Amino acid sequence: MTSPTGERVGEPSLASLEGTSVAGDGSEIPVVLQQNELYAGQLDFDHQRRQFEAITLEITLTRIGKHHFMFVSTTSGDYYFAQLLYISPDKVEVRPPDKDIFERAIADGELATQPVQSPQKGNVKSRLVIVADENAFSALINRHGIDTCFPVRDAITYCKKNPKLKD
Repeated sequence: MTSPTGERVGEPSLASLEGTSVAGDGSEIPVVLQQNELYAGQLDFDHQRRQFEAITLEITLTRIGKHHFMFVSTTSGDYYFAQLLYISPDKVEVRPPDKDIFERAIADGELATQPVQSPQKGNVKSRLVIVADENAFSALINRHGIDTCFPVRDAITYCKKNPKLKD
């Protein structure tokens, strides 16, 4: 998506995601809250140079109606998006969008797109990115249902590695 869409959420929701989270496959993702912005760290291995590269991603949390979404900046300047569900204070579920639903909405003209050029390890690749439009995004979700647009079958659960102890 070209930019986050929806009402930005504030400090309490952002702070609840800070810490190191672990996915079901064991991968760890450190998340830091700095000046009311969330940042996640990720390591990527460059096979040609035989070294790891650290990648920092900015995360924006929004709300549209009663649903929460996370928008993660990409290295090409657009945003990956997913539904975010708070399961417990130390556990969240991230549900990626259903590829078929969104591709069909683009083909039918329900969601607008724009071409972007993305660097891809030594070459440039052209692809389409959904234009941020809260009304069109909401209409799609209302028409198909949130669980169809962001199915539970694709959910990734993240648990805090070292949850903060409560007094």
